[in-house]
Amino acid sequence: MMKESELFKALADDTRLRVLNLLLSTDTGLCVCEVADALKLPQYQVSRHMHILRIAGLVCADRQGTWAYYALHTGQRENAKLFAYLREFLTNEPFKSDRASLGLRLSLRVGGKCVVGFAPRESSRSSTLNLQAKKSAFNQNSYKERI
Repeated sequence: MMKESELFKALADDTRLRVLNLLLSTDTGLCVCEVADALKLPQYQVSRHMHILRIAGLVCADRQGTWAYYALHTGQRENAKLFAYLREFLTNEPFKSDRASLGLRLSLRVGGKCVVGFAPRESSRSSTLNLQAKKSAFNQNSYKERI
């Protein structure tokens, strides 16, 4: 069993709370690159925070090929209570805008999977161009938020 102090250490970081907020807002697992794009952070930093959340028993990973999809670890009753509390607590900024950015980022998925940076194998040139246009629109919206 994990010490409670390790759980609270994991929760005592703004970035990890933002990551948990994103995981709480979706029913599917999230790829590190999706979280990194939504939070506008480097992938290595998001990966490090995911590792700490995994050690604390709050998230679990499902490896699918190149990607690892992270989801909430709902197997423990204590986690369910904590997640219910966090859903009510994490409603202000920056959590609200993080969820909106994630929604834009998830629109880039093809077949429910993260594919940004890779062309889908069975896709035609037009769907590849469509994916590039979506990514460009996502980046433009991110730029507008920073101004």
